[in-house]
Amino acid sequence: MNRSLFRIKILFIAFVFVVSCQNNVNNSHDLDELLQEVKANFKNPPTKSGVNCWWWWLNGNVNKAAITKDLEAMKSRNFQGAMIFDAGGHNQRGNKNIPKGPLFGSDEWNELFVFAMDEAKRLGLEMGFNIQSGWNLGGPRVIPQYAAKQITFSLKTIQGGRSVSESLELPMIRDDFYRDIAVLAFPMKKDGETSELISDLNLKLGFRELGGSAPDCRFLLGNIPRNNDQVAKGQTSVVNKEDIIDLTSSMDSNGNLTWDAPEGDWKVIRFGYTCTD
Repeated sequence: MNRSLFRIKILFIAFVFVVSCQNNVNNSHDLDELLQEVKANFKNPPTKSGVNCWWWWLNGNVNKAAITKDLEAMKSRNFQGAMIFDAGGHNQRGNKNIPKGPLFGSDEWNELFVFAMDEAKRLGLEMGFNIQSGWNLGGPRVIPQYAAKQITFSLKTIQGGRSVSESLELPMIRDDFYRDIAVLAFPMKKDGETSELISDLNLKLGFRELGGSAPDCRFLLGNIPRNNDQVAKGQTSVVNKEDIIDLTSSMDSNGNLTWDAPEGDWKVIRFGYTCTD
């Protein structure tokens, strides 16, 4: 090997070694600074790294003095902010009742809410809020027309082979609000009877609440009973979609049905929607 080239290689290796050692020293110095910064921040974390919390206004029992006291306590612990959550549940698990405060969404409640926003701004806290009281949709300003809705229906058995003029029962109604959706009829055929019932049908149709706090919903994906309960025993019928007749236009606004019903026994369902509970 050329002697000059050999010397250049040795000098290059030595240079890399010196630079590497220097970087290790700098990295060690940077690591010490970082550890000191982490220790300091852990003892006194900046607001942007602080926690947020659910800020429960249980039974609406709040006032301006309590709002200021709570928010100043959050600020003193370097909270980033909170989520206002008006709710009930104060008397669960054997707890005593909390005196009732302003109704969610009322003028008095709204005044306290705006005051809380102003106090949070003064203290540099970030606020959010639940748009309902607990899990109950609505408020005093939400009229039934705009409240949460659910499907409701009534069922009538009609013998066919004749001209029908009958009144269909009004489905279950809440808050004096109801609107019709459709009237459907389907035949009850002997060859369609089956004892294989659909498990938890009301839950699959959304007729009642399944539950909160992330319940196990796998049973909804098949005919698997919830909580390993036995499928209900009984007799029902399989209905072909092609056999269903739309009678919506055959019912007047008073619920009177006029229909030339074909031969056989028919089930007529009046579907509508009303407010939830």
